[in-house]
Formats: sequence, C-alpha cells, structure tokens
Amino acid sequence: MTKKPKLITFLLIFALFFFVMPLAVSGSPVKMISDESFLYVAHDDGTIETFDKDSGSLESSFQSLTENPYLWGFETDGNKFYVRSYENKIYVFDMEGRGLGEIELESESSAIYIDRKNPKFLYVGLGEKIMFWNIEEWRPEKTSEAQNTYINTITSDDRYLYLTSEESISVWDRETLTFVKKLSRNSYTQPLKNEDSVIMKITVFGDRIYTGHSKGEIGIWNLTKGSLTKEIDAHPNEVKGVVTDGQYLYSIGSNPNKDVKIWTMEGEPAKEDVETERPTTGLMLEGNNIYVGAYYGGIYVYDKNDLGLVRKIGNFDYIPTETPQDTGVRETETSEYNPIIPIIIVFFLFLVAVIGLEVYTSTKRKEKKITKKGIADSLKSFVSIEDILKIVILSSIIIFVIGLFNTTSIFPNYIPGLQAIYYFDIFVKRGAFLPVWFILLPSLAYWITKKKKRMTRYVSSLVALVIAAIVYLVAPTL
Repeated sequence: MTKKPKLITFLLIFALFFFVMPLAVSGSPVKMISDESFLYVAHDDGTIETFDKDSGSLESSFQSLTENPYLWGFETDGNKFYVRSYENKIYVFDMEGRGLGEIELESESSAIYIDRKNPKFLYVGLGEKIMFWNIEEWRPEKTSEAQNTYINTITSDDRYLYLTSEESISVWDRETLTFVKKLSRNSYTQPLKNEDSVIMKITVFGDRIYTGHSKGEIGIWNLTKGSLTKEIDAHPNEVKGVVTDGQYLYSIGSNPNKDVKIWTMEGEPAKEDVETERPTTGLMLEGNNIYVGAYYGGIYVYDKNDLGLVRKIGNFDYIPTETPQDTGVRETETSEYNPIIPIIIVFFLFLVAVIGLEVYTSTKRKEKKITKKGIADSLKSFVSIEDILKIVILSSIIIFVIGLFNTTSIFPNYIPGLQAIYYFDIFVKRGAFLPVWFILLPSLAYWITKKKKRMTRYVSSLVALVIAAIVYLVAPTL
C-alpha cells in the first residue's frame, strides 16, 4: 500500500504534462491580398501571415482571433488589417499584428471589403444591410438596406460597388453611396442549372460580371443589359474562387478538387487544367502569377503563361489523411504523423515497466517467491476505482481550464456557448488521450454517489452518460 501514492503522483504528473502540451494547429489559406512588396495571407484558423513576394520568405505571422478562432473575412487598406469573426465585431490590427481595437456592429457581419485602389471605406455586409465605415475619419458613414436578401460577398470596380446575395447582385454608385440597380438570376432566359444554387464569389471586368455559385456553376452577366447571359457547369461543388485578367477566367472548386480551371471570357474551356497536389482553398491573380491556396498548407505560385509551378510559399508540413467534401463547416483533420501517438506508446511501455517492477519486488518481499495470488494482490493494491476517477476528473478539468485561457492553440474551433461539447470533438479528431465530454460527466456522477450502493453508482453514471450523449447530439442544432 505504501507504493500507491507514488503511482498516483506519477499518473497525475503525466496527465498534466500531456494536456498542457500544445497541439499543432494548421489552417488553410482562404484569402490572399498583395501590394508592391508583400503577400498577405489569411488562414481559416485566424492566422495572418506576411510574405516577401520576391523571395517567398515569411516576414511575420500572428494569430488574429482568440475567442472564436475561425476567420470569416479579411481585408487590409495597406496600413491596417481588418478581421471578421463569427461575432458582431471586426478586429483591427496594425501591420505587425498589434491589436488596435474593434469595430462594434449592430448585427452579425456577413462580408467585409476594401477597395485597395481607393481605400476610403470599409464596406461591411450586415445581413440584408450595407454599412459604409469611413476609414479616414474612423466612424460609420451610413447604413442602408442592401436590396439583397443576404450579402455573401462584396467587390468593386472604378464605377460601382457590387453586393451579391443568394440569387442576385445589387449595384451601388461608389461616389454617392446610393443604390443603382439589381441583377437577378431569374432574368436568365434558359433553365437554371440549379435553382437553389447561391452566389458565393464575384469578379468584374468591363461590363461583364462573373459569379461563382454554391453548386459549382459560374454565371456570366451583362451589366449593361442587367441580366444573366450564361451559366456553365464549372465544378462538381462550391466555387471557391473566380478571377479574371481580361483575357482568361480562372476558377477553383472546394474539397476535394485539386485543379485550377481556365476559361475563355465567354465561358468555354481555354487551356488544360492546372493540377495541384492538394485541394484548393483560395485564388488570386497578379502580374504573370496565379496564387492558389492549398488545403491545410501554404500557397502554390504558377506562371500564368506556361502554367508551370514557380514556387511554394508557406508551410506544407501538415499532411491531412483525408480531404472530405466541403460542407461549409470547418473540419479539423488528423495528420498522418500524430505526435500524440508516440507519447502514448512511450508512456504505456514505461508504465508497464514501472508496474512490473513494483509487482515483482513487492511480491518477492512478501511471499519470498512469485505466485499468481501475490501478483493479483499487488495489482489490486495500486489503484482503486476512486483513484482512477480522481485522475479522470482532474485530467478533464485541466482540458477545460486550458481551453478557457488558450483556445487558439489548444482548441482551434468551436461554436460560442458550446465550447465544452466541441472540445471533445477537437480532441477525438486529433487523436487525444481522453474523450473528455463522455468521461467527465459519468465520472463525476460516480464520484458524487460513491458512498451509495453499488447499483446506485452504476445507474447514476449511466444516466450521466446518456445526458452527455443527448447534449452532444442535440445542442449543436439549437
């Protein structure tokens, strides 16, 4: 019995070490912006990176989001970064990543945009409204009804501002900030490819507007006529990027697509697809280069003329084991090399060695020889079920505490208000040691009723497990 506290101490120290150890977080590039010297890359986990465009070297990197680390929007005016999260606010940083404050919004932001050629306003979609935030005077200029059902994306040219919603595009005068006209998919004279497909991306060249849709179509619009003139089946699922240089149109699809498609301005296949090693997540054109964001990786840079790979920018060390269909909800994947697994193996072997040595020495000391009864008695003396529950409860609590203070590096995503439930998801998908949510509640129930009859303890633990399962399955749908 004298050896039991030492074993318990050893296990508790291991539990503390295991869960404090940081877990790697890798994100996918979802937005790229460039200026004369630098490429700014925003990842879906909130990481903002700055690269030297000529050398591809990383100049700086910082984590922009902590409370809800999933990036929904990213813009820069050349002096500040603007980051949109799930909450009703926009975070503002200087170019070195130092926080400058927040822009409080009256409702959840649906899109943000800055025209970097004339960065006077930060255009903020607020569902069915558009807010014009004056960057120069740092105040809201005005808020208007957007003439859209729900703003998905915003862009501009030298004349107009364009807001896309589910099936339409509203056009606004940039100088007067007034509504000009509305273009609708219902204007198309041919049957729509998918009536429930939603406009997600937009790019403009002259009087032509190109839109990427949620079911994989690309729409070609005539601004002068105010109508949709053509739809093409571009990708098998959501169009993640559509850009043009005036000569060709370039597009990418969501997971598991691994190619960049090139079209004529009339929407006909123009060149052979550019095949990438990983699924594509972001797309940008600049000069003679095509920049393609890689799923859980960095940036591919291709030559626009010969379509050859010029270089890779960023980190490609993380290797996802699978690339599921993109459902619009971020998923956390498990790497082929999981640093947790060798730790568990080493710990298990060490624990077996420690217990084996303790059993051997204690049995030899008491019985003078090794017997089955002596081994059984020694094993029973190590840890009682109450001791195991202490370890389980303590380890689970450690996870929750770490999550409260370090959500970015330990728990890369969750829905606000449901952190405890989604912590479980994150750890299971990353190969963690304890399925916290389903162990903590039954353990607490057993511990609270430890002085009751055995059947009472078992029933209370079972009830707690059922409650945990119901909450886990039902709460995310509320």
